[in-house]
Amino acid sequence: MSESRTVPVDQRWLGMDKRAIPYAVVAVALIAVLIYVLPAINGATDWSDETAAGDVIDMGAGTTFTPPAGWLLEGGIRTSDEPAVPVNASRSSAELVNGGVSVSVAGSDWDGTADELLDQANRLRDNSDQDADKLFKVTGARDSFTTASGIPGVSETFTSATGDGTTWAFVIDDTDGGSTGIVFTAVTSNGTNAGYAGEIEAMVSSLASTESTS
Repeated sequence: MSESRTVPVDQRWLGMDKRAIPYAVVAVALIAVLIYVLPAINGATDWSDETAAGDVIDMGAGTTFTPPAGWLLEGGIRTSDEPAVPVNASRSSAELVNGGVSVSVAGSDWDGTADELLDQANRLRDNSDQDADKLFKVTGARDSFTTASGIPGVSETFTSATGDGTTWAFVIDDTDGGSTGIVFTAVTSNGTNAGYAGEIEAMVSSLASTESTS
């Protein structure tokens, strides 16, 4: 039979053992930190991932591009990162944002031409345009575009429910006989890419591949 212990009167305060009060204070403090302090710090901390000079984005299978410094990398893997699984070129992606401008990049297996890839991108954008009036519309002539490393492609401007923009499409033939399609899409919410046109074009032009047979 266990022996009950009675706390001496001089060790009680409001019915509690005074000796336990310091531990209770610590527990309450920890709970307060978990409930109030950490969420407040989390809300005040800027978790944005800003690009820096020298950053290179990995699109898999030796394909890369260089973003401008000072943009927010909202999706994608730098070549300097060490992901648990290597980037798969057949389903790679990246997303960069600066102000009202966003640039998305997508890579996939593709057996056709760059023109056919851009046609496919247009169909997908048209089908995903949820506006009742289907505002997606190509607004400019299709032009040729060649990256600084010599990868040929095509580009086209458009307007849509989400804003105005430009799409570039490239097909990279690799040394194994396969090919990868890369699509850049720049969209702005304020109707013009003028303020970022140079940076965007430089980003697209930086597309390169160590496996390219072009």
